[in-house]
Amino acid sequence: MTHKKEFNRSMHTSFCRKFLNSVATSALLLPMSIASVSAQENADDAAFEFEEIVVTGTNIRGAKVVGGAVLTIGKDTLDKSGRSTAADFLRELPSNLAGGVGIADEVQSGQDAGPANANLAGGQGVNLRGLGALSTLVLVNGRRMATSGQFGDFVDIANIPTAAIERMEILQDGASAIYGSDAVGGVVNFILRRQLDGAITSARAGTTTEGGGTELSLSHVQGLNWDTGHGILGFEYRHRDSVKATSRDRYANGSDFSSFGGVNWRSFNYHMSPLTNIFLSGQGGGAAAVGATVPSGSNGSLTNADLITVTDGIGNTANVYDQVDILPEVETISLFGSFDQDIGDNVTLFGDFRYTDRTSNYDLGYSQFAAHTLSPDSPFYIADIDPSLTNADGSIPFGTLVTDRPDTREASVEHYRGQIDPRVDIFSDWSAEVVASYARDKQRRYREQLRNVNGSTDFMVCALGYTTGACATADAIPFNPFSTDPLTDAQLDQYFGFEDLTFDSKVMQLSAKADGTIFTLPAGDVKLAIGVDYREEAIDGFLDFNTLSVDTQSGPYEETKRNAVSFFGEAYIPVTEKIEVSLAGRYETFSGTGDYSTFDPKVGINFRPTDGLRLHGSWGTSFHAPAMRFENDSPQPLPGGNAAFRLNVGRFGPCDSDLIDFNGIVGTPGAAGEQCTFSYIINSGGAGEGVLRPESAETWTVGFDFEPETIPGLRPSASYFNI
Repeated sequence: MTHKKEFNRSMHTSFCRKFLNSVATSALLLPMSIASVSAQENADDAAFEFEEIVVTGTNIRGAKVVGGAVLTIGKDTLDKSGRSTAADFLRELPSNLAGGVGIADEVQSGQDAGPANANLAGGQGVNLRGLGALSTLVLVNGRRMATSGQFGDFVDIANIPTAAIERMEILQDGASAIYGSDAVGGVVNFILRRQLDGAITSARAGTTTEGGGTELSLSHVQGLNWDTGHGILGFEYRHRDSVKATSRDRYANGSDFSSFGGVNWRSFNYHMSPLTNIFLSGQGGGAAAVGATVPSGSNGSLTNADLITVTDGIGNTANVYDQVDILPEVETISLFGSFDQDIGDNVTLFGDFRYTDRTSNYDLGYSQFAAHTLSPDSPFYIADIDPSLTNADGSIPFGTLVTDRPDTREASVEHYRGQIDPRVDIFSDWSAEVVASYARDKQRRYREQLRNVNGSTDFMVCALGYTTGACATADAIPFNPFSTDPLTDAQLDQYFGFEDLTFDSKVMQLSAKADGTIFTLPAGDVKLAIGVDYREEAIDGFLDFNTLSVDTQSGPYEETKRNAVSFFGEAYIPVTEKIEVSLAGRYETFSGTGDYSTFDPKVGINFRPTDGLRLHGSWGTSFHAPAMRFENDSPQPLPGGNAAFRLNVGRFGPCDSDLIDFNGIVGTPGAAGEQCTFSYIINSGGAGEGVLRPESAETWTVGFDFEPETIPGLRPSASYFNI
């Protein structure tokens, strides 16, 4: 069966790729910035200044964070770092651990670390303090983004274009009293550009010293200014070539690391090659001992005399890293814009939008055909084969690599985000605002691989030339496992199946807030912020695949949806000229996947004993709600599709045990020492509605900042975080 693949993008024929190949000759990263009209914001022009801003960690306009530390990373710092994206920059941040969802494009990965499994679109998250991506709240302009991955358990920061970023603010403290769920290990807030006098055009190109990974990025941001407001429009294009494993010395000889002081895994446990190995009796799989190999050629009617005897048990091997990407090819296109508009004397309207389309192409190496045997009724059976090369039933255990078509994976994500924010001056310094925002991630993974490579179903068995039983109606094109002739297009189209998985994640947030001065103390104004927040989150998916059968199978991943309503308040109190205190609290209640609620308080204090020195501390509680898909236990279209998988190592126990169901017997039934086998089923999700509860934390911090007037530019600081 041939599946028409509609996923391919014409990346390789674009003008930008041709330009990339022409300029990427340097072995060093070559940043170039071209300023058109004017490359700097005009901070001196009052028409373009914001009167008061809200910094990360507080809801009160114009107030600084009390009791905690906020790390601010400006655009200049990001540009000078040599990192091409904010995601790459944050990867180097000491408080951001790479565990969990830390790397966007790792090919060989664990469950959440790359596109092989739950992180299907190859996204990159933030993991402050090493508490997991769910415990780090990621915001854009103070608003939530849609979650990513199959489980909705992280926010993909790789969707944020670098050219749109004004600065990044990182609160390294628990903050559920301010923001609600997920703000346990800290908060990362991306503040995007809102004003520009003129335009900025930039181009950046570079490559690596050992080949591959050539990058090109182009961006343009145009400032728009008029009598009653201002805005920006911009775009960004990024392309990076793949990095092949074989372009690095350590992988050039496959998994033979003996020259680096390691193990030669090619001889130890990777007995696979396009030239088929025949394993010794009772053995099978790539690590089995090899008894003979086949010669090169069509091998339509082999005899035992044609086989090449192997005495060392290794046989033919191959480079396991051949056609394997260390980093995939990635192309990203982003469009963004924003505006600020005065409406009369007391009303200001802000709005922004962003669209990002990211596509990644992965080569994953060649398919192993190692878990099959050839029975005597196959037309390719070797009739006079040495019995030492057959199993008890006469079948021949063999292993080969199918190198005619590498396994591939293509991943994409379309990201949408919009926000509208009217603010009204009420009286005195009090103002009120109502903010509505919407964000969506449409993720997709398309994979092609050899059907039934684990031998669990019958199709590839039928391709070995069987025509009886279940194979009578399979209509399989015969596959000679001993031939080294290239496979035909018809064979490849039939032998390789596809998996087309999509997940759609959405978040809608509506907030109302008022803040201002309630009274004045000798040391200053006592300010208050109060508000309410409503949020809807949803994630669902759909799967088409034919890797486990001849016919295409389809099915939905049922939508998981929940609502959250919260009420919050925060007060800033200047007790004396040297002491500031903040008090905050937030009550948040969830419905949909589970009904639960939580209240989180926070207290912060600043003490300034001398000029330039600030001592600070805070105490509070925080929480994060369960990942969206963890609360859904509905039937899945693919067994294991909701993070359930079989531990592929057998376990043993006494057959008379009634604790579990056994599926096999080892030894002689009834004899002493008789054992039965069973398998583990691991389910890291699908707990069901109302089963999981929020994970809660109690945190406190202490620290200091020192900025002596006598030593300009020096600002030592330290903080301690306890959870």
